[in-house]
Amino acid sequence: MVAMSTARHGHATVVLECHDHCKESEYGAAEVVTLKHSYPLKVLVPEHTGNPKCKWIFPIVFGGGLVGGDNVEITVETRPNTCGLLTSQESTKVYHCEDDLLTTQKLNYIVGDNSLLCVLPDYCVCYKDANFLQTQNVQMSESGNIILLDWMTCGRSALQEQWLFKSYKNCVQIDVGSDTVYKDSIHLHDVPGLKMKSSMKNYQVMGTCIILGKRLKELSNSLCKRYSQPGKYGESIKTDVICTVSTLQRGGMSGVYLRFLAINTAQ
Repeated sequence: MVAMSTARHGHATVVLECHDHCKESEYGAAEVVTLKHSYPLKVLVPEHTGNPKCKWIFPIVFGGGLVGGDNVEITVETRPNTCGLLTSQESTKVYHCEDDLLTTQKLNYIVGDNSLLCVLPDYCVCYKDANFLQTQNVQMSESGNIILLDWMTCGRSALQEQWLFKSYKNCVQIDVGSDTVYKDSIHLHDVPGLKMKSSMKNYQVMGTCIILGKRLKELSNSLCKRYSQPGKYGESIKTDVICTVSTLQRGGMSGVYLRFLAINTAQ
């Protein structure tokens, strides 16, 4: 499939707020107080999905994906004592384009006091010759909590298009107050003498998961214990999935970030 270049510039904003008088250790019923979107973006926030204290947010792109030259920006804010889940109905597809235009997506997350934002989308799929730039910026309060999953696949493997996109660049930054606690940039592209397809071997999935916040301490400790244990001497190494874990520390706030490779999405 070749997407013709008709560049689109869309924006979406979702703000969740709690009007319950709840304790700091509890989440109140989340309500949508701001919901804006412009073509090619649309945002669905179903009334009855999951726990009533957590709003599920589904951004949708008309046309089923992003074409060359598209520039979209999404902002999600969870105000004090609210819980929100940003997810998707299907994978994010970045189509290739005849005129080699850059496709950009900017995601902004604002996490208020004692709130929780879970960003758990389906994976990103870059088609052959796609040129994609994504930035994700998180602004958190000291008592905020976030789970941020960011993962991608090699492309349309059924059509033998593994790692044949032109460029994939992804930048993630997390600020707590005025301090930057996490900053990472990944740029995948072919270079002379080394192509992505050969260097990635059989791996078709790559991703990162960041878990940060006081209320997520138990989850962070569990994952750190599970993935930081050294293998036993003589034990065969499983290579279908490779996962590493590192800790994040900032004052009384702690968390982990995991990086993973897998041979397929099921793994």
